[in-house]
Amino acid sequence: MDAIKIESTISAEKINQIIEEIPIKKDVIIDFEEYKDRYRYIFSLNKKQINQDKLFLKALAKFVNKIIIKFYTEDMIALNIEKKIGLIDSLDKSKIIQDVKGVLT
Repeated sequence: MDAIKIESTISAEKINQIIEEIPIKKDVIIDFEEYKDRYRYIFSLNKKQINQDKLFLKALAKFVNKIIIKFYTEDMIALNIEKKIGLIDSLDKSKIIQDVKGVLT
């Protein structure tokens, strides 16, 4: 299987905890490249581990899902709340955002 590349604006330091949670991490080679304002994470299986393709892809899907929920959803949720509900108290808004994020995890 070819390496899978995932790009993000989130630094490796912030994503490292999520990378550590990848269940088949010991079977995966993980590299990363840094650009001006972007980071590319490169995941590939050891040649010996080709039979774990499905587990590998499932782990990567979970990784991407966690990145989206942890780093990107808050702004998207806030924007949608603003559009649908309008102006509400900021304390209520932050509670709604946290509740929605909780449902997504």
